[in-house]
Amino acid sequence: MKYLFTLIVFLIFAFPSSGQKPVDPNKINKDYLELIRNMKHDMENLKEDNESLLRKLKSLTSKQKSIAQVKAELAKEAEAKQDTPEGRSIEDILSELDKKEEELEKLDRAKRAVEKGKEAAEKKNSTLNDKVKKSEKGREAAELEAAKNKNFLYALAMATMFIFFLATLFYNRFRVNKKAKNSLQETNRQIDEERKRSDELLLNILPEQIANELKENGKASAQKYENVTVLFTDFKDFTKVSERLTPEQLVRELDYCFRGFDFIISQYGVEKIKTIGDAYMCASGLTNKRTMPVNIIKAGLEMQEFLEDYKKERMVKGLPFFEARIGIHTGPVVAGVVGVKKFAYDIWGDTVNIAARMEANAGVGKVNISEETYRQVRYNFDCEHRGKIEAKNKGFIDMYHVKQPVPVAS
Repeated sequence: MKYLFTLIVFLIFAFPSSGQKPVDPNKINKDYLELIRNMKHDMENLKEDNESLLRKLKSLTSKQKSIAQVKAELAKEAEAKQDTPEGRSIEDILSELDKKEEELEKLDRAKRAVEKGKEAAEKKNSTLNDKVKKSEKGREAAELEAAKNKNFLYALAMATMFIFFLATLFYNRFRVNKKAKNSLQETNRQIDEERKRSDELLLNILPEQIANELKENGKASAQKYENVTVLFTDFKDFTKVSERLTPEQLVRELDYCFRGFDFIISQYGVEKIKTIGDAYMCASGLTNKRTMPVNIIKAGLEMQEFLEDYKKERMVKGLPFFEARIGIHTGPVVAGVVGVKKFAYDIWGDTVNIAARMEANAGVGKVNISEETYRQVRYNFDCEHRGKIEAKNKGFIDMYHVKQPVPVAS
C-alpha cells in the first residue's frame, strides 16, 4: 500500500495540469525505476515465501499421507489381533490413533493456513503485477507527455528565436529607415538653406521680378520702362585720397561707404544696379507700377548726410575721407540681364548717360537733378535753379540742386 500511495502522489506531481511547468523526463524515469525496483524486490520476497509455503504444504501433505497410512494399519491391526501380553493393547492403539488424528487436524489447519497464505501471496503478487503494469503504462504516458512537452519547448524555442529574429530584422530596418529619413530631412534642410542663400544672393544681384523670371525660365527678357529715375554717385578726388591709404584701408573705406548706401536705398525701395570703381549706381521705377522720383531723391539727400557724418569722424581722427557728388535724371530705360556665367543686371539708354552728366556737374556734397526730374518733384522739394549748364555731348541742360524737402502743412 505504501508503494501504491507513493505512486499516486508521484503521478499527481509528475503530470502537471495545463499551464504548469513541464515535467523533467529524466526525473520521471529515475523515480519510476526506483519504484519498479522496489516492487520487483517485493515480488521476489513473495516468490520466496510462496516457494517456502509450497515446500511446507508438500511436507504436510506427505506427513498427512503417512499418518493416514499408520492409522489404517493400526485399525487393521486392532481388528485382527487381540490384546496379548507381548502385544499392545487396543486402548493404546486407539489413544495413539487419536493423537495421530489430532496431529492430522493440525496438519490440515496448517495446510489450509499455508494455502490461504499462498492465495494471499498470489493475490498480492497479482496486485503488484497490476501495479507494475499500471506503473509501466503511467511511465510510458509520462514519457510521451514529457516528449510532447519537450517538443513543445523546442517548438516554442524555435518560434521565440524566429520572433526575435523578425523583431531584430524589423528593428534594424526601422533604424535604417529612420536614419535614412533623418539623413533625407537633413539633406532637404541643407538644400532649403542653400536655396534660401541662393535666392538671397540672387536678390542681391537682381530685382525680385527678374530673379523670379530667371529661376522659372532660365533666362530673363529685356524690359523697357518709360519713367525710371537713375542716381549716380562719385567721390571727389578719389585718386588723391586713395594714394594716402593702403589697399586694405581703401577697400575697407569703400566697403563702409557703399554698405551705408545699400542700407539707405533699401529703406526707400530703390534698386541697386552696380558699382564701378568709386561710382555707385541705383534706380527707382524698375517695375510696371509707375513711381515718382521722390524716394530716390530722399535717398540721395540721406547719402550726403551719411557722408557728412563720416567726414566729421575722420577729420577728428586726422584721417582722409571721401566726399561725393550725386546726380539724378528721370526718363525711359531698357533693363535686362547679360552674361551666362556671372549674371549682371544693367540698364541702358540716354537717361543713364544724362544721369551721369548730372553727377559730373553736381557740387560736392550736393544732389543735382535734371529739368525732367525737377518737373516731377518741384512741389516736394525746395530746389535751387542753377541755370543751363553745358553737359558733355548733351549741350546745355537746366540743372537744380536739391536743398531740402518741402515741409508738409499740418
